[in-house]
Amino acid sequence: METLIKGILAQPTIPPQVKNAAIIKLLSGTASLSEADASILLDFAMELRTTSRNLLGIQTGDRVLTAVSVTHRDLFWARFSADWLESLTSGTVTSQDYLRDVSFITSIMKRKLATTLNEDDKLDLEKEMAILRSFAEKKCIDATPRLDYPVQVYIFGPTSFSEHEVIINVHANAFKVVSLHLLPCL
Repeated sequence: METLIKGILAQPTIPPQVKNAAIIKLLSGTASLSEADASILLDFAMELRTTSRNLLGIQTGDRVLTAVSVTHRDLFWARFSADWLESLTSGTVTSQDYLRDVSFITSIMKRKLATTLNEDDKLDLEKEMAILRSFAEKKCIDATPRLDYPVQVYIFGPTSFSEHEVIINVHANAFKVVSLHLLPCL
């Protein structure tokens, strides 16, 4: 699948809309992939997201990650959150990447919260939220370039403990995370 996607992206005569349609059609087959093949596809998606110099490549990376997150959720969450959170703490993610990644990762967290979490899962999620908060405090305050739009993500999902709400609010003018926390919903 990786080779086919690379081939589609490399075709200079195919319009972007046709490339998108072909890639989406290919990704509908991710459910049939073995875990090893899905893992290779995750590596490819991460590479696309970090090395692409055009919007189509970045969007394709996001689409691949989303497709694998649906069909191989446990593998995706173990691999992607570890890689992404590691890059946050090592400082290799730019402010713009961070903002895009926050929107993406919260959509995945929504799926994660929609499942029953055991005590270890809950602790892991709280640790991930703490890492995001720490990163925001270190990297996002007074970051440049400034964004011209605010991002607000509200996620609700049932857990085995109670309803929780994850709030991530990035304020465009100061480009800092105003709030990022787990709250019990009343």
